Amino acid sequence: IIGRCVCADGKYSLTEYAVLAAGPGHSLLACWPRTGRTHQIRVHGLSIGHPLVGDEKYGHETEYRGPKPRRLCLHAMRLEIPGYPTIEAPLPEDMQSLVAQLRAQKADKVVIATEDDE
Repeated sequence: IIGRCVCADGKYSLTEYAVLAAGPGHSLLACWPRTGRTHQIRVHGLSIGHPLVGDEKYGHETEYRGPKPRRLCLHAMRLEIPGYPTIEAPLPEDMQSLVAQLRAQKADKVVIATEDDE
C-alpha cells in the first residue's frame, strides 16, 4: 500500500474548496482539484484535520460521531474535461440520506434565544 501525504518535498498539488454546510464535527464541501494527484482530495482533507467521512485509508483514526456511512463519502457531481461533454451525476441516495441525517442532528442542537431569555 502506498500512502500519500502533504510534505515539504512532495509534488505540488492544489485543491480549491467551498464549505456548503457545517455542523458539529462535519462539513459538506464542494471541491475543485486543480491538479491530478492520486487521492488528492482525501489527502488534502486529512492534512488540514478534516478527513472524509468513511475513509478507511486516510482518516479512519479520526473521531467522527455522526451516522455511519455506507462507504467513502466522496462523489463527483460534475466532471468537466476540455474538448469533451460535461458529465453530471446527482448525489447518490445513500449520501443524500447521510446529509439529511447530519442536518437533522444539527437542527436538534440549535439553541434559539428568545426575548424572555435576555
